[in-house]
Amino acid sequence: MNDEAKKTAPMSLEELSALLPEGYALVEKDGWIPREQAEEQLRALSFDRQIDLELTRCGAKSLTAARALLDLNQLKENPDGVASAVGKIRKENDWLFQRESTFSSGAVLTPRRTVDTETMSDAEYYAYRKQMKG
Repeated sequence: MNDEAKKTAPMSLEELSALLPEGYALVEKDGWIPREQAEEQLRALSFDRQIDLELTRCGAKSLTAARALLDLNQLKENPDGVASAVGKIRKENDWLFQRESTFSSGAVLTPRRTVDTETMSDAEYYAYRKQMKG
């Protein structure tokens, strides 16, 4: 690899870690911040994502409204209880969640075939029109 390619190639995780000062992490928006603060931000994002995924899986119509009904401080202490907490608010506030479809029609949709009447002969066209009427 030539020198110019090395300058533009992205750094590997090991190369980037070697450049970081001891006890710090790089966050794009904030610049250099303490590693503990970066890890806390990552945990908070992961927790928020876990809640949003569970609410979406349960069919919440509004994530904001459903999150307002959750006790987030209690869930932060016990992240394994997210599914049960969402299930509880779903039972108590069924208006906030979409109803599950319990039936299946079993119908198979097939696209309609359009007939090109421009390329038909007169006899084919009249036979086609007669078939469509009857």
